[in-house]
Amino acid sequence: MLTDEEIIAYLGIDYADEMILKNVRRIAGTAYRILKGAVGEDVDTADERAKEAMLIIAEDLYSSRGMTETVSGNTRRLLTDIYMQLRIGDGKFEGV
Repeated sequence: MLTDEEIIAYLGIDYADEMILKNVRRIAGTAYRILKGAVGEDVDTADERAKEAMLIIAEDLYSSRGMTETVSGNTRRLLTDIYMQLRIGDGKFEGV
């Protein structure tokens, strides 16, 4: 699971009051559950790809709260690729 500090830094928030912390904590839990639902119960949240996916999800949730904006197609494809890599294994591919 992501820490408050990781999410706050990723979002570029300079000052986090109680309301922002409450939102960040809710979003962190939601991002984790979305990743777990997409990849599976045994997802390794210490994997950097998993962390990045959760940060991308967190940023989207935070940025679009109360709005009807959607994630860009490129972001959606990136997350789909990350989910697939995490589902099938450690991502050690030939030449990587």
